[in-house]
Amino acid sequence: MKYLEEAKVITALVGGEANINSLVHCATRLRFELKDEGKADKEALNKLSYVLQVVISGGQYQVVIGPAVHDYYEAILSVAKIGGGSSSSKKEDGKNQSIMSRAMKVISGAFSPLIPALAGAGMPILSMNRQERTLEDIFLELTGEAAQEAECMRA
Repeated sequence: MKYLEEAKVITALVGGEANINSLVHCATRLRFELKDEGKADKEALNKLSYVLQVVISGGQYQVVIGPAVHDYYEAILSVAKIGGGSSSSKKEDGKNQSIMSRAMKVISGAFSPLIPALAGAGMPILSMNRQERTLEDIFLELTGEAAQEAECMRA
């Protein structure tokens, strides 16, 4: 299997097999839920040539790998003997979590970096509402002024 040595290194640098509660992946990231994030060595992971970045977000320790993430995921599962994100419930720090609870954690971890961008995209709309103008009013103002400027330039 490819990436076995890299999988061993990544597993060791996130604190070892015993420190991993669960592991799932998305299109480019390995998403670890760790028992103790303090045991993971973020700087050493960032220095690895096959790791693009390490992000800690949404209760997950995310190791950005790129398009080969699935191969790394399979290698880590075979090396570390940990469960992936497929069982219906899993013992985690003395409590059971349903698949729905774990799915919501993954979804929230995936979308939490997008919240600032979504909020920023809504700001122009909020500012238009404060001025009590509609999009049609703004369009007419812009096109009307543009038409007047074009007339002035032709004259």
